[in-house]
Amino acid sequence: MTDLETQSIRAKILQAIGDRCQSLLVKLPSGKWADAQVFWGRQSLDPEELPAGVVTPEPETGERTFDSDELTMPVTISLACLLGNDNAVDLAESLLAELRRQVPLDDETLDGLAKEIRYVGGGTSDYPERDDQSLVVTATFEIDYATAANNPEESI
Repeated sequence: MTDLETQSIRAKILQAIGDRCQSLLVKLPSGKWADAQVFWGRQSLDPEELPAGVVTPEPETGERTFDSDELTMPVTISLACLLGNDNAVDLAESLLAELRRQVPLDDETLDGLAKEIRYVGGGTSDYPERDDQSLVVTATFEIDYATAANNPEESI
């Protein structure tokens, strides 16, 4: 995974999420577990890049308070791997559980950068039928954070 260079609070939060995704484990067709490569905002992956995780930041919403911007940023994280001989539903449920466990961890504030991380949905929408096809599981999280009014680099 390439580190982000931008220093806004949003970028720092994304980097922290990306760092947590570096520890995501994906089951290989051999039955062994391996670390997933992590990419930013990719639309497609080549088969030789699997297993892989993709972190995709979504457009955020905001609300102005007296002196701060209260923001909610959705982030979608996808895990992709080859199905192998595994049962597609069983593997998908295992990967979803891995995402829900690894992204929030014990500190849902990302070392004080955010107020909260919420899991808002996830799963698999397209199950493969053959062992050489890829299985993709996604999970979407909402991250609440605040910055000084009109100042994306100053956390509140």
